[in-house]
Amino acid sequence: MKEIANYKLFEIGSFSLTGESLLGVCFTILSTYIILFIFRRTFLSSEKLTIYDKGRRTSIYILLKYGLWIVAFTACIRILGFEIGILLAGSAALLVGIGFGLKEIFYDLISGIIMLVERKIRVGDILEMKETVGKVKEISLRTSIIITRDEVEIIVPNHKFISDEIINTSYNSFCRRFRIDLTVGFNEDIEKVKTILTESALKFDIIMRDDDKHPRVRLSEFGEYALHFQLLYYTQEVFRIGFLKSDLRMEILKRFREENIKFPSPNYNLNFQQPALSNKTEDE
Repeated sequence: MKEIANYKLFEIGSFSLTGESLLGVCFTILSTYIILFIFRRTFLSSEKLTIYDKGRRTSIYILLKYGLWIVAFTACIRILGFEIGILLAGSAALLVGIGFGLKEIFYDLISGIIMLVERKIRVGDILEMKETVGKVKEISLRTSIIITRDEVEIIVPNHKFISDEIINTSYNSFCRRFRIDLTVGFNEDIEKVKTILTESALKFDIIMRDDDKHPRVRLSEFGEYALHFQLLYYTQEVFRIGFLKSDLRMEILKRFREENIKFPSPNYNLNFQQPALSNKTEDE
């Protein structure tokens, strides 16, 4: 065994790769893979985790993964017989040149570390970025993956989350309030309108019924031709809210037709004026 361990696979100058060094590097890499695999299975695979807990644990796992790989890489270099200090000193000028050339990449790396440490953006969060609404599918050290409502996956550099204005609709809670605006005529029974709107919302199980998040109806404005109402409701179905709004509007329309409640239509007065006849002649 000693002969196999000390056997030189190849030699370049003062550096020589032995069987022992190669086994040490392989063992370090394999151990890192096994540790990360076990940690991921035990830390992230629980079915009882909420979306918030899963996002928080994923951030911790990513930080642990990169930290463990840095330790493993450093250990492999030492096993091969290289001195870290000498390597850093010898490559300082090269690293400075690479840093200027890869400034954007390093900016993304630092932004990724900030995101993972602060955890203001987590896996599963719903983000509004300019005209794009998407759910965070994956956060890595340099880029993140956002999946839109059209099932399009967008790869976003992490510095965008730091420098641009982002609305995280899931930051405090995955529950959010939405509303539906509608108008009815002045002669309609407002109590009946309120009852229909509330019952229509309660027909959907994904709309919350807690005391402080129960569907509510308010008369928002007296219009010129109609009364303006708002149906306010809470739901955790934030990402696919368009489908819920559509179903809720159709249910309201169905109930209004059953109860003979009319939507108002503005009255337009058209005045036709006959142009005045001119007394001017062609000679003038």
